[in-house]
Amino acid sequence: MKRLFPLILLLLVPLAAGSYISISVTLSTEVTENYTRVHVSLEQLGDEAAYEIEVVPFSSEYFAFGGEVKKDKLYPQEKLRGVFEVYPKKELKEGSYPFVAKIVYHDANRYPFSIIAFNPINYGKVSASEVVGSIKNLDVEEGGFGRTVLKIKNSGERRREVRVKLYLPNELKGNVEKEKIVLAPGEEKNLNIEITTRGALKGSSYSIGATLEYEDERHHTFFATGLVRVVERKEGKGLLWWLEVIFIVLLSIFIYLKVSAGERSEGLGGNSHTKRGEESSDSS
Repeated sequence: MKRLFPLILLLLVPLAAGSYISISVTLSTEVTENYTRVHVSLEQLGDEAAYEIEVVPFSSEYFAFGGEVKKDKLYPQEKLRGVFEVYPKKELKEGSYPFVAKIVYHDANRYPFSIIAFNPINYGKVSASEVVGSIKNLDVEEGGFGRTVLKIKNSGERRREVRVKLYLPNELKGNVEKEKIVLAPGEEKNLNIEITTRGALKGSSYSIGATLEYEDERHHTFFATGLVRVVERKEGKGLLWWLEVIFIVLLSIFIYLKVSAGERSEGLGGNSHTKRGEESSDSS
Protein backbone atom coordinates (compact mmCIF):
# COMPACT_ATOMS: atom_id res chain seq x y z
CA MET A 1 0.00 0.00 0.00
CA LYS A 2 2.87 2.35 0.76
CA ARG A 3 4.17 1.95 -2.78
CA LEU A 4 0.80 2.87 -4.27
CA PHE A 5 0.39 6.07 -2.20
CA PRO A 6 2.85 8.31 -4.14
CA LEU A 7 1.25 7.19 -7.42
CA ILE A 8 -2.22 8.06 -6.15
CA LEU A 9 -0.98 11.55 -5.19
CA LEU A 10 0.47 12.07 -8.64
CA LEU A 11 -2.86 11.16 -10.20
CA LEU A 12 -4.94 13.36 -7.90
CA VAL A 13 -2.87 16.55 -7.93
CA PRO A 14 -3.32 17.36 -11.65
CA LEU A 15 -7.04 16.75 -11.33
CA ALA A 16 -7.31 19.13 -8.35
CA ALA A 17 -5.14 21.79 -9.99
CA GLY A 18 -6.95 21.57 -13.32
CA SER A 19 -10.26 23.11 -12.18
CA TYR A 20 -10.59 26.76 -11.31
CA ILE A 21 -13.03 29.67 -11.15
CA SER A 22 -12.14 33.08 -12.57
CA ILE A 23 -14.83 35.76 -12.65
CA SER A 24 -14.43 38.93 -14.67
CA VAL A 25 -16.38 41.95 -13.38
CA THR A 26 -17.42 44.99 -15.43
CA LEU A 27 -19.26 47.96 -13.91
CA SER A 28 -20.65 50.95 -15.79
CA THR A 29 -22.73 53.92 -14.69
CA GLU A 30 -25.67 55.51 -16.49
CA VAL A 31 -26.77 58.97 -15.31
CA THR A 32 -29.74 60.83 -16.82
CA GLU A 33 -32.07 63.60 -15.65
CA ASN A 34 -34.56 60.96 -14.50
CA TYR A 35 -32.46 58.16 -13.03
CA THR A 36 -29.03 56.85 -12.15
CA ARG A 37 -28.11 53.22 -12.69
CA VAL A 38 -25.10 50.98 -12.25
CA HIS A 39 -24.89 48.15 -14.77
CA VAL A 40 -23.13 44.97 -13.68
CA SER A 41 -21.71 42.25 -15.93
CA LEU A 42 -20.00 39.08 -14.67
CA GLU A 43 -18.36 36.46 -16.87
CA GLN A 44 -17.11 33.07 -15.65
CA LEU A 45 -13.76 32.52 -17.41
CA GLY A 46 -12.78 29.34 -15.54
CA ASP A 47 -13.61 25.72 -16.27
CA GLU A 48 -15.59 25.02 -13.08
CA ALA A 49 -19.08 26.29 -12.29
CA ALA A 50 -19.56 28.95 -9.61
CA TYR A 51 -22.47 28.73 -7.18
CA GLU A 52 -24.63 31.16 -5.18
CA ILE A 53 -23.27 34.26 -6.90
CA GLU A 54 -24.41 37.63 -5.59
CA VAL A 55 -23.31 41.23 -6.11
CA VAL A 56 -23.66 43.31 -2.92
CA PRO A 57 -23.04 47.08 -2.94
CA PHE A 58 -21.20 48.47 0.07
CA SER A 59 -23.25 50.93 2.12
CA SER A 60 -22.74 54.52 1.02
CA GLU A 61 -23.19 57.86 2.75
CA TYR A 62 -24.26 59.32 -0.60
CA PHE A 63 -26.61 56.73 -2.13
CA ALA A 64 -29.20 54.06 -1.48
CA PHE A 65 -29.41 51.16 -3.93
CA GLY A 66 -32.35 49.21 -5.29
CA GLY A 67 -32.45 45.86 -7.07
CA GLU A 68 -30.44 42.68 -6.81
CA VAL A 69 -27.97 40.81 -8.98
CA LYS A 70 -27.66 37.13 -8.12
CA LYS A 71 -27.72 33.64 -9.64
CA ASP A 72 -27.72 30.12 -8.22
CA LYS A 73 -25.16 28.75 -10.69
CA LEU A 74 -22.84 30.29 -13.27
CA TYR A 75 -21.39 27.86 -15.78
CA PRO A 76 -18.00 28.28 -17.48
CA GLN A 77 -18.11 31.00 -20.16
CA GLU A 78 -21.58 32.07 -18.97
CA LYS A 79 -22.43 35.72 -18.20
CA LEU A 80 -24.57 37.30 -15.51
CA ARG A 81 -25.96 40.80 -16.04
CA GLY A 82 -27.99 43.05 -13.79
CA VAL A 83 -28.77 46.63 -12.77
CA PHE A 84 -28.80 48.60 -9.53
CA GLU A 85 -30.99 51.68 -9.25
CA VAL A 86 -29.15 54.51 -7.48
CA TYR A 87 -30.98 57.02 -5.24
CA PRO A 88 -29.10 60.03 -3.79
CA LYS A 89 -29.55 60.40 -0.03
CA LYS A 90 -28.90 64.16 -0.11
CA GLU A 91 -28.05 67.08 -2.36
CA LEU A 92 -24.72 66.36 -3.96
CA LYS A 93 -22.10 68.59 -5.47
CA GLU A 94 -21.09 67.96 -9.03
CA GLY A 95 -18.23 65.55 -9.33
CA SER A 96 -17.21 61.93 -8.96
CA TYR A 97 -18.47 59.62 -6.18
CA PRO A 98 -17.51 56.03 -5.38
CA PHE A 99 -19.55 52.93 -6.08
CA VAL A 100 -18.00 49.82 -4.50
CA ALA A 101 -19.46 46.32 -4.64
CA LYS A 102 -18.53 42.91 -3.28
CA ILE A 103 -19.12 39.87 -5.47
CA VAL A 104 -19.62 36.71 -3.41
CA TYR A 105 -19.60 33.20 -4.87
CA HIS A 106 -18.84 29.56 -3.94
CA ASP A 107 -17.09 26.61 -5.56
CA ALA A 108 -18.54 23.11 -5.93
CA ASN A 109 -17.66 22.34 -2.30
CA ARG A 110 -19.53 25.48 -1.23
CA TYR A 111 -16.29 27.16 -0.14
CA PRO A 112 -16.87 30.95 -0.22
CA PHE A 113 -14.88 33.49 -2.25
CA SER A 114 -15.32 37.22 -2.81
CA ILE A 115 -14.19 39.99 -5.16
CA ILE A 116 -14.08 43.78 -4.74
CA ALA A 117 -15.06 46.01 -7.69
CA PHE A 118 -15.03 49.82 -8.05
CA ASN A 119 -16.64 52.32 -10.39
CA PRO A 120 -17.31 56.08 -10.22
CA ILE A 121 -20.75 57.64 -10.27
CA ASN A 122 -20.34 61.00 -12.00
CA TYR A 123 -22.73 63.89 -11.47
CA GLY A 124 -22.59 66.95 -13.72
CA LYS A 125 -19.15 68.31 -14.48
CA VAL A 126 -16.23 66.13 -13.46
CA SER A 127 -12.55 67.04 -13.29
CA ALA A 128 -9.57 64.76 -12.76
CA SER A 129 -8.51 64.17 -9.18
CA GLU A 130 -5.31 65.91 -8.12
CA VAL A 131 -4.90 63.34 -5.37
CA VAL A 132 -3.73 59.97 -6.68
CA GLY A 133 -2.53 56.78 -5.06
CA SER A 134 -1.43 53.19 -5.47
CA ILE A 135 -1.20 50.09 -3.27
CA LYS A 136 1.91 47.93 -3.43
CA ASN A 137 1.18 44.34 -4.41
CA LEU A 138 1.67 41.84 -1.61
CA ASP A 139 2.47 38.14 -1.30
CA VAL A 140 1.20 36.70 1.99
CA GLU A 141 1.38 33.15 3.30
CA GLU A 142 -1.78 31.12 3.72
CA GLY A 143 -2.98 31.66 7.27
CA GLY A 144 -0.46 34.45 7.83
CA PHE A 145 -0.18 38.20 7.49
CA GLY A 146 1.87 40.77 5.60
CA ARG A 147 2.40 44.50 5.28
CA THR A 148 1.80 46.70 2.28
CA VAL A 149 1.84 50.45 1.63
CA LEU A 150 -0.75 52.83 0.22
CA LYS A 151 1.09 55.74 -1.42
CA ILE A 152 -0.91 58.96 -1.69
CA LYS A 153 0.25 62.05 -3.54
CA ASN A 154 -1.20 65.53 -3.93
CA SER A 155 -0.13 66.63 -7.40
CA GLY A 156 -2.02 69.93 -7.17
CA GLU A 157 -1.16 73.39 -5.84
CA ARG A 158 -3.69 73.45 -3.01
CA ARG A 159 -3.71 71.81 0.40
CA ARG A 160 -6.01 68.77 0.47
CA GLU A 161 -7.75 66.93 3.29
CA VAL A 162 -8.20 63.42 1.96
CA ARG A 163 -10.59 60.82 3.31
CA VAL A 164 -9.24 57.31 2.83
CA LYS A 165 -11.34 54.17 3.07
CA LEU A 166 -9.95 50.66 2.59
CA TYR A 167 -11.98 47.89 0.92
CA LEU A 168 -11.05 44.21 1.27
CA PRO A 169 -12.70 40.91 0.31
CA ASN A 170 -14.05 38.66 3.06
CA GLU A 171 -10.92 36.50 3.01
CA LEU A 172 -8.67 39.38 4.10
CA LYS A 173 -8.65 41.67 7.14
CA GLY A 174 -6.83 44.98 7.50
CA ASN A 175 -5.72 47.00 10.51
CA VAL A 176 -6.94 50.19 8.81
CA GLU A 177 -10.46 51.01 7.67
CA LYS A 178 -10.77 54.80 7.53
CA GLU A 179 -8.18 57.55 7.77
CA LYS A 180 -7.95 61.30 7.21
CA ILE A 181 -4.72 62.51 5.66
CA VAL A 182 -3.73 66.13 5.05
CA LEU A 183 -1.43 66.75 2.11
CA ALA A 184 0.39 69.97 1.30
CA PRO A 185 0.82 70.90 -2.38
CA GLY A 186 3.08 68.34 -4.03
CA GLU A 187 3.33 66.28 -0.83
CA GLU A 188 3.37 62.48 -0.79
CA LYS A 189 2.58 60.28 2.22
CA ASN A 190 2.53 56.56 2.93
CA LEU A 191 -0.14 54.71 4.86
CA ASN A 192 1.10 51.36 6.20
CA ILE A 193 -1.46 48.57 6.09
CA GLU A 194 -1.22 45.16 7.76
CA ILE A 195 -3.29 42.48 6.04
CA THR A 196 -4.20 39.14 7.62
CA THR A 197 -5.64 36.20 5.73
CA ARG A 198 -8.76 34.54 7.09
CA GLY A 199 -9.76 31.56 4.99
CA ALA A 200 -7.89 32.69 1.89
CA LEU A 201 -6.54 29.69 -0.03
CA LYS A 202 -3.03 29.41 -1.43
CA GLY A 203 -2.87 30.11 -5.15
CA SER A 204 -5.68 32.69 -4.94
CA SER A 205 -5.28 36.35 -5.87
CA TYR A 206 -7.45 39.12 -4.45
CA SER A 207 -7.93 42.68 -5.65
CA ILE A 208 -7.93 45.24 -2.85
CA GLY A 209 -8.56 48.95 -3.02
CA ALA A 210 -9.00 52.27 -1.29
CA THR A 211 -11.07 55.30 -2.15
CA LEU A 212 -9.37 58.70 -1.87
CA GLU A 213 -11.92 61.51 -1.61
CA TYR A 214 -11.74 65.27 -1.15
CA GLU A 215 -13.85 68.31 -2.02
CA ASP A 216 -13.40 71.81 -3.38
CA GLU A 217 -15.93 73.29 -5.78
CA ARG A 218 -16.59 69.68 -6.80
CA HIS A 219 -16.35 66.24 -5.23
CA HIS A 220 -13.38 64.13 -6.28
CA THR A 221 -12.75 60.40 -5.99
CA PHE A 222 -9.71 58.35 -6.90
CA PHE A 223 -9.50 54.55 -6.68
CA ALA A 224 -6.15 53.16 -5.58
CA THR A 225 -5.87 49.43 -6.19
CA GLY A 226 -3.45 46.59 -5.52
CA LEU A 227 -3.24 42.82 -5.50
CA VAL A 228 -2.76 40.32 -2.68
CA ARG A 229 -1.47 36.89 -3.71
CA VAL A 230 -1.79 34.04 -1.21
CA VAL A 231 1.24 31.74 -1.35
CA GLU A 232 2.05 28.40 0.24
CA ARG A 233 2.99 28.58 3.87
CA LYS A 234 6.62 27.88 4.67
CA GLU A 235 6.47 25.25 7.37
CA GLY A 236 9.03 25.46 10.18
CA LYS A 237 10.62 22.48 11.87
CA GLY A 238 7.82 20.55 13.52
CA LEU A 239 7.82 18.58 16.78
CA LEU A 240 8.29 15.27 14.97
CA TRP A 241 11.40 16.61 13.23
CA TRP A 242 12.93 17.69 16.54
CA LEU A 243 12.07 14.35 18.17
CA GLU A 244 13.84 12.56 15.33
CA VAL A 245 16.91 14.79 15.77
CA ILE A 246 16.97 14.17 19.54
CA PHE A 247 16.62 10.41 18.99
CA ILE A 248 19.51 10.35 16.51
CA VAL A 249 21.71 12.40 18.86
CA LEU A 250 20.93 10.15 21.85
CA LEU A 251 21.48 7.03 19.76
CA SER A 252 24.83 8.38 18.58
CA ILE A 253 25.86 9.12 22.18
CA PHE A 254 24.75 5.64 23.26
CA ILE A 255 26.77 3.96 20.49
CA TYR A 256 29.80 6.10 21.27
CA LEU A 257 29.66 5.24 24.98
CA LYS A 258 29.15 1.56 24.19
CA VAL A 259 32.15 1.46 21.88
CA SER A 260 34.29 3.42 24.35
CA ALA A 261 33.36 1.04 27.18
CA GLY A 262 34.29 -1.94 25.01
CA GLU A 263 37.68 -0.47 24.16
CA ARG A 264 38.41 0.20 27.84
CA SER A 265 37.42 -3.36 28.73
CA GLU A 266 39.77 -4.81 26.13
CA GLY A 267 42.58 -2.61 27.40
CA LEU A 268 42.14 -3.80 30.97
CA GLY A 269 42.01 -7.43 29.90
CA GLY A 270 45.36 -7.15 28.09
CA ASN A 271 47.20 -5.69 31.10
CA SER A 272 45.98 -8.52 33.35
CA HIS A 273 47.19 -11.16 30.98
CA THR A 274 50.64 -9.58 30.78
CA LYS A 275 50.85 -9.38 34.53
CA ARG A 276 50.00 -13.05 34.93
CA GLY A 277 52.62 -13.86 32.40
CA GLU A 278 55.21 -11.95 34.37
CA GLU A 279 54.20 -13.75 37.57
CA SER A 280 54.58 -17.14 35.90
CA SER A 281 57.98 -16.21 34.65
CA ASP A 282 59.15 -15.14 38.10
CA SER A 283 57.95 -18.33 39.74
CA SER A 284 59.78 -20.51 37.32
